[in-house]
Amino acid sequence: IAVATLGGAHTLWLDVISFGGTFLVIWRLPNFHSQSKQRQTKHVLAELMEGLRWIWKDPVIKVLSLQAMLGNLGFGMVTAVLLYYLRAKLGLSAQLSGLDFAMVGVGGILGSIIIVPLARTFRYGTLYPLLLFCGTIGRVLLVVLPWWWAPGLSLGIVAGCDVAWVILSTSVRQKRIPAELMGRVLSFSRLLSTAAMPLGALIGGFLAQSYDSRLVFGIAAVTKAGEVLIARFSAIRDL
Repeated sequence: IAVATLGGAHTLWLDVISFGGTFLVIWRLPNFHSQSKQRQTKHVLAELMEGLRWIWKDPVIKVLSLQAMLGNLGFGMVTAVLLYYLRAKLGLSAQLSGLDFAMVGVGGILGSIIIVPLARTFRYGTLYPLLLFCGTIGRVLLVVLPWWWAPGLSLGIVAGCDVAWVILSTSVRQKRIPAELMGRVLSFSRLLSTAAMPLGALIGGFLAQSYDSRLVFGIAAVTKAGEVLIARFSAIRDL
C-alpha cells in the first residue's frame, strides 16, 4: 500500500525507521557477559548437533522440518523473480505492483485469523494437507492467470496458507519438544529451512534468465505439491 501511495523511494524511509526502532530496543537490553569466542562457538555447534539428533528421532518434527525446507525453496524461487515478472513481463506500474504485494499481505493476515477456528474444528492431520493443497492451487494460478491482479490473488492464497501452516507447526513443536531442548531443536530446524531460501533464489534467478518466469512459478508449485504428499503420507496425518 505504501508503494502504491507514496512511491518506492519514499517507502524505503519506513524501512529506515524500522531499523531505528530495532536499534533502540537492542540498545536498551541489559549487557550479557559471554564466554570466550572459541568456547562459545564450540558450545553453539554442540547444541545445534543435539537439536539435529532430536529432530531425527521425532518423526513429526523431522517431517515438519522437511516441509519447511521445501516450502522455503519454492518461496525463494518466487520472490527472487516476482518483481521482475510484474514489471518486465506484465508491464505493471509501481502502483499496481504495490497493490499486488498488498494483496499478499492481506492474505497472510487472513490466514492468521481463520486458522484459529479451523484448528478448533478439525484435526491437525486434516488441516495440514488441506492448507498445503490450497497453497499449491495458489501457485498454479500464478502460472495460468495473465491479469495484473492474478499474482496478488494467487500469492495471497499462498501467504494465507503458509501463515496458517506456521501457526499450526509452532503449536505442534511446543507440544512435542521438551522445554529444555526447544531452542536447540528450533535453531537447527530454522537453519535448514532458512538456508533453502537463498538456494531457491539462486535457482529461480537462473531459470528466469535462461528460460521464463512462469517456469519458475511452475517448479515452485511442484515443491508445494511435494509438501502435500509429505503431509498425506507421513506421521503428520495421525495428528
